[in-house]
Amino acid sequence: MPDILERKCHDCGSGIGELHRPGCDMEVCPFCYRQLIMCGCCYRLLGVDVSKGSRAYSEGLSVEQEAAWERCLTEQGFIPYVPIPIACVSCGNTLPKMFGADDWHLVVPEDLRGEVLCWTCYSKAKAGQAVARGVFCRLCGSAEIIVRPADWLDVVPPGFRRYNLQDADLCSTHFARLREAMLEGWRKAKRPSAKGC
Repeated sequence: MPDILERKCHDCGSGIGELHRPGCDMEVCPFCYRQLIMCGCCYRLLGVDVSKGSRAYSEGLSVEQEAAWERCLTEQGFIPYVPIPIACVSCGNTLPKMFGADDWHLVVPEDLRGEVLCWTCYSKAKAGQAVARGVFCRLCGSAEIIVRPADWLDVVPPGFRRYNLQDADLCSTHFARLREAMLEGWRKAKRPSAKGC
């Protein structure tokens, strides 16, 4: 499997720590942390009527409203691209095979029911063995030399503190590589144009 930090955004091609191109379907809204192109914050924050029959309902934002929305995003701060693999919350196994379980709510401890478990950890829970939230690197699954968010968020540039690894534990190797990649992205932090998307 290729190194997680070498991945590019599949939609716009941004590297880790770089800003997405406008319109990228992977960009995260800095207001609600959902998918930017689908979240609706632009209408809510600009006070735009999107009821059936309104201009925005059929045509979207006007040119002036789009410019105002871009200013809101710029002021709030764009969220850079950071690849985050799905991982088992108990053992840290990254990209586990997905499965369905009709007895999930009966087998899995209540505090883990909204999380991802790999088949092995689910099977342990089903067999009555203890399954708990683990401490591991969110990027590789390693349990060695963990750097907690409280220890590393202060070394990340301020505009990069709000992004989708904000609560993640990292191993010391990925911490150093992620920090360097994000600082490099921060140095290039001009939002790219939509051309080439």
